[in-house]
Amino acid sequence: MTVLILASCLIAWIMILIVIRHQRKHNYVLSSLNDIEPEIGKALVEVTKFFNYRHYITESERIYLVEKYDSLYNNTNKVINTKEFLKSEKKDSILRFNKAISGTEEFKKKNNDNFIKNQLKENKEFFDTVLAFPLDQQQKEAIVSLEDNVLVISSAGSGKTMTIVGKARYLIEKQGIDPSKILLVTFTKKAAESLSVRLMDKKLNCVTFHKFALDIIGEVTGKKPTLTASDFSLQVYQDLLDNDKSFRHSIVDFILSSRYKMKDQFEYDSLHEYIRDRKIYGVKAYYTDMDGHTVFCKSDEECQICDYLGRRGLRFRYEEKYEFQTADKNHRQYSPDFSIYFKDEDNKEHRAYLEHFSVNEYGRCPKWYGYNEECAYLQEIEWKRQLHHENGTILIETSSADFHKGDVFEKLEKQLKLCGIKWNDENNNDISRDIEKQEQSILDMLTSFNFLMKSRAITIDDIQKQNILGKDRMTINRIIIPFIAAYEKSENSQNEIDFTDAIIKATALCNEGNKPEYDYILVDEFQDISMERYRFLQSLRKTNPLTKLFCVGDDWQSIYRFAGSDMALFKSFSKYFGYTKECRMETTYRFGEPLIGKSSKFILTNPEQKEKTVHSFSPENLTNIDFIPTCGKTDISEKIRVLIDEISSCSNIYFLGRYSFDVNILKDSVFTVRGNNGKASISYNGREFIFMTIHQSKGLESDYVILLNCNSGALGFPSDIADNPVLKYVLSEPDGYAFGEERRVFYVGITRAKKHTYVLYEQDKPSPFIGEFMSGISSAEQAESVSESELCPKCHCGRVEVVYKGVAVNGNPYFVLGCSNHKYGCDYRDVKFVNINKQQKIRKTR
Repeated sequence: MTVLILASCLIAWIMILIVIRHQRKHNYVLSSLNDIEPEIGKALVEVTKFFNYRHYITESERIYLVEKYDSLYNNTNKVINTKEFLKSEKKDSILRFNKAISGTEEFKKKNNDNFIKNQLKENKEFFDTVLAFPLDQQQKEAIVSLEDNVLVISSAGSGKTMTIVGKARYLIEKQGIDPSKILLVTFTKKAAESLSVRLMDKKLNCVTFHKFALDIIGEVTGKKPTLTASDFSLQVYQDLLDNDKSFRHSIVDFILSSRYKMKDQFEYDSLHEYIRDRKIYGVKAYYTDMDGHTVFCKSDEECQICDYLGRRGLRFRYEEKYEFQTADKNHRQYSPDFSIYFKDEDNKEHRAYLEHFSVNEYGRCPKWYGYNEECAYLQEIEWKRQLHHENGTILIETSSADFHKGDVFEKLEKQLKLCGIKWNDENNNDISRDIEKQEQSILDMLTSFNFLMKSRAITIDDIQKQNILGKDRMTINRIIIPFIAAYEKSENSQNEIDFTDAIIKATALCNEGNKPEYDYILVDEFQDISMERYRFLQSLRKTNPLTKLFCVGDDWQSIYRFAGSDMALFKSFSKYFGYTKECRMETTYRFGEPLIGKSSKFILTNPEQKEKTVHSFSPENLTNIDFIPTCGKTDISEKIRVLIDEISSCSNIYFLGRYSFDVNILKDSVFTVRGNNGKASISYNGREFIFMTIHQSKGLESDYVILLNCNSGALGFPSDIADNPVLKYVLSEPDGYAFGEERRVFYVGITRAKKHTYVLYEQDKPSPFIGEFMSGISSAEQAESVSESELCPKCHCGRVEVVYKGVAVNGNPYFVLGCSNHKYGCDYRDVKFVNINKQQKIRKTR
């Protein structure tokens, strides 16, 4: 009985607790509803104001709504689906609010899609008549997109400037934006003036980055700074070249080392790949030996050592036989890599030997060496050392490890001096002509490094803390650091600043609150943006409401790294600027197929370029591209003459070159050339043509383009110096694709033509870019076609051939077989004996 009473009491208490809990929940819901209902009306008004097909919702506005009404939204989630909620007079409003806030991304997309659709429909006449030609669909969609950040990824000839002008006119005439609240910035004075003329609105500020920075500095400080001259970098460079012997010698060494384009031999997986590249890039050293003979070295590293010795006027021979006999049953006659001849103080001649060993810092050979071959090579090194020790001859050693570390020539110089080998740097065989020809490329590299370093707000000390090895270490320590130090010293002594400094200073002033306020900033040619310009743009933007940014550019045409442009800002736009809407402009009004397809495939070989599907405004628009091999100066001028004679005199023709001196190839021919630095004029048969560098042709177009001197080599295309890998230490995101900048320069050059592009190259040394467009070039870059029976068993790409015939002591004839790739580094050897008595062949491998 007692148990039943206790159970009944417990049940009663539970029921009471349930009622109390239910009442509390009921009271809580009613209280929440009382709190929500007064706010819901005002919230819905604001939300409806944004979610309105007449208004483009930006990401900052969406985030603002979500953050502002986060608490209210959470409260609605607590009461929805309760009985009390169903009885509320505001339940419909609460549901609408909750649904709107819970799906802001979806609603925003739907809202903005409808906004764009309505704007295009309502303003059709405006877009068809605002400019000389009707805007196309992609241009119009970009213009009416009013996101916080809009990046318009355009194509060559797609009407970038027209779109910028259309955007400004649309904002002023259709969105009612005060022209004084719009800033339009570009990169050149000419472009700014052109945009100002087209817009014809004096209230709209259309300026270059540099002028705007100077205006801000002048306004805030009351004194505009004095700018360095346009040729300031050149002045610093020339002063160093004329007055600093060490710098001049380093420049010469830099030019010589830049001739060698192969990868490190330890990066190749097979001898076949190594030999292939050796055949493409060549094996000839710049300097000849003491007898005037051309030196064909077996590796790039040996070529560089050869040039080091030759430039210092040292007397040497390559692979000359050792002064002592070494041939025995195990060894051929020893031929050291370099024999160096020198005289002591008593004028007595001596001979030193320099051996370069292909071993890395771990004492290992390149990957393609088999185990037995590597053991044999390492044993041979010890044999050579022992041989010199026993004979008392001088042995100097270098290795691939020294090249990797970057101190190979410092080490070599010390060893030469210890041996008593002297040279006079003042009387060495100089390459002044090559220095002069490479001047612009070297300046491009030096100014790129300087501006990129300043743009990223890092110092030389920061650079030196990085793990810098090989050629990069020599380049930075012996060329770049002296140049930047001299540059800064000259700036300070003259109390001047350059454009990069001006933008950095203006940015600091803006961040301190000294800035004009704009609702919109429009940027033309955005692919040329640099890190300091990026920070300048960000410093100019309001945060509430956020100043909107509209940028138009073509990353395929980003070719101004020497002015500090940093591709990472285009490639990773949203990473730097925040949420971004990307638009495309893929219709080109300049050129057609097949040039579109071929040029697009070429540029997209670099996976870091943005994907675009470029097409012509008309399928009937045709533009061809032809590659014309030439042989010598006379042949070049003759082939160009034939081309021009076939082109109507009503058509205009541009001559383009990678370098300003490329036009000199037409001098002393049927053509008359006037001027040779930058733009030049060319006359022929009463017709006048313009020559300019590809960089100068950016933004221009012509009926026909003749691109000169697309060759490989030290002064070739691509330029190894201007696009030097050393720039990776100052780029925000290093260009992971070889010659990425030079590839874009080539693309710009071939896409200036509306009707036809002609690319001229020397048939025996075409640019690597030519090979990508063409197939079947029978030059050094193509492997020999060899039947399986003749194929070299070691490198698998050369031909087995007889290099020597002899007769053994027993009277049997024999043949020494070698590989046709011997001069490229394949040391395959076989001896074939012929037994006259048995008439059978026995192969014996050494």
